Amino acid sequence: MYTHAQNLNEDRLGKIKGSILRHGRCWFHFGKDRCVGFEWNLFKWRGLRFDIGLAHYDCALSISVAFLFFSLHAHLDHYQLENWIQDKTKRKDETYGSGREIGFHTHEWALWWFLWSDPMCSASKDPWYVRTHKFEPREILFGDIKCSYELIAQERIKIAMPESVYEGTCKIELVTRKRPRSPFKDQFYRADMDIPKGIPHPGKGENSWDCGEDATFGLSCQASSVEEATAKLIESVLKSRRRYGGKDWVPQEFKTA
Repeated sequence: MYTHAQNLNEDRLGKIKGSILRHGRCWFHFGKDRCVGFEWNLFKWRGLRFDIGLAHYDCALSISVAFLFFSLHAHLDHYQLENWIQDKTKRKDETYGSGREIGFHTHEWALWWFLWSDPMCSASKDPWYVRTHKFEPREILFGDIKCSYELIAQERIKIAMPESVYEGTCKIELVTRKRPRSPFKDQFYRADMDIPKGIPHPGKGENSWDCGEDATFGLSCQASSVEEATAKLIESVLKSRRRYGGKDWVPQEFKTA
């Protein structure tokens, strides 16, 4: 058996800041394909939650508990057990299953509960107890949220990075969200950017498919101007470069021999 842990207290630059006792995770490995893991978080609002996961999200069993400013998640990784549970819980016409969830949680002033739901998809032929259900008082009182979009700006942009200038487009919209019977409305500006050729940055290196060079091909964020949106895009790419490649990381195309 061997163990390892990770401190998840990071600032906006990805640097560790704070005790692992506040936010962290650890793993206990038993052999090649068996592992018990835990993740905890203190002093961050989590609402109410209790759910049991059966063979979903790459683990055989999982339990998540949250109460106000405390949350704990535990999981068991066991390849053979996960496959067995997926086989027993899949739909009759499916070759592979994606597990099941049992539990409830609160989110955005609503109560969500699931008795035997598929966490990856739903089908119209599923019985009622397989689907996820929601109770939201605001929806009953004021109606469903309606969204409207007003185009503010749309133009081509140039993103100046240390090694080159990349071209793309940026669209700014004023988004209005309102319930029909409510006197209140929520408005914010949203930017949608598209960079066809992508801006390179290193992959996370957590899996076999993200160990090489990756790229950002677009970004959606809250911004009231093209300049603000562009600045957020540059900040996001530079953060990924510093975090996964170091402050001196340079795209392969621009490396000198």
